[in-house]
Amino acid sequence: MRRKLRGMLERGAYAMLWVSAFLWRSLMFRTTFIAITGSLGKTTATDYLAAVLERRGPVVKTPGNGSPVLSRAILRVRPWHRHAVFEISIEKPGYMIRHALLIRPHIAVELAVASPHLSTMGSLETIAAEKAKLLRFLGRRGVAVLNGDDPRVAAMASQVRCRVVRFGARPEFDVWADEISSRWPQRLEFRAHCSAGSCRVRTQLVGEQWTPSVLAALAAAQVCGIPLSEAAEAIGEVRPYSARMQPAVLPGNITFLRDEANGSLDDAEAALEVLRQASAARRLLVISDVANSGTNYRRRQRMLAQRAAESSDVVVFVSDGSDYAARQAVRAGMVPENVHHFVSLRQAADFLRAELRPGDLVLLKGRTKDHLSRIYLAQLGSIECWKTDCKR
Repeated sequence: MRRKLRGMLERGAYAMLWVSAFLWRSLMFRTTFIAITGSLGKTTATDYLAAVLERRGPVVKTPGNGSPVLSRAILRVRPWHRHAVFEISIEKPGYMIRHALLIRPHIAVELAVASPHLSTMGSLETIAAEKAKLLRFLGRRGVAVLNGDDPRVAAMASQVRCRVVRFGARPEFDVWADEISSRWPQRLEFRAHCSAGSCRVRTQLVGEQWTPSVLAALAAAQVCGIPLSEAAEAIGEVRPYSARMQPAVLPGNITFLRDEANGSLDDAEAALEVLRQASAARRLLVISDVANSGTNYRRRQRMLAQRAAESSDVVVFVSDGSDYAARQAVRAGMVPENVHHFVSLRQAADFLRAELRPGDLVLLKGRTKDHLSRIYLAQLGSIECWKTDCKR
């Protein structure tokens, strides 16, 4: 009974927060509201665009997504904020209308339609239809910034009645890139083009998979009147988001590529491709599982084992069924002595503490709820909490 009552009170509080934010948004008519959505790269695009816009004046951005986070961010907007940048995520059908009605953006950015939330949304077509609902809230003076390289996003142009700006890897787009390169230890860089000219863009990001996020930020910045060269300069100063292909160098010249904050299948494949191409003394993969792939556990582990064999010299599986993944990696061609499996994070952390050598590159890949960050932190000092069922 107490739990039910508490749930009712929480829902009532969230409803009041949403209504307050809705009304406050109506008063902030001097601020340009920008919404960024997509299956991949939303947080990075939000960070980069906010960093560019901050060069012209105060900016509010979301530190995450979800109705309460969006509502609180809107309530932080003041008349002197020139821009407000919001990251919008969806988990189930119906979520986008609620978020879009709250923000009512002047500029909407659509990045990609991919597998995250496939298990709750059912199909890529359903995900695309849900994300496209954001564009309904653009007025005739609004701007839709679309990824022209993604066919499902590109098709959304037919659903809007306002200006459309496209970005991608082809010259027919409004903002496009070529000469793209990022092979570890090199960071992502490319040449960006628009109607006003071109410039070299050098980022601190690891992997070519971030190119659409950076291009989206450049395209939205153009819409806001910021020249390409100025936006590129600002982008070069932004560090990778925490635990999203974030390089972390340990004593002894050991580098972790921390990518344990988002465990979707598409993210995993992009990260493993970075590891496959990397130049390092040894390439180690530490991995638990991927989320929202729409496949069962054993099929996911077989796929991860195959990718591990293609991309790493040493692999460490960490999960309840890690022995199965280890057997599959050996079947895929890995030397048995280079394949390890553990049930607990502490076991994996202890193994790495003894195993790592100077010059090693370690890709740490998993789902947020798996708490793989503890494996990295254990290399720096002692860990007080090793709970496996923590919901924080």
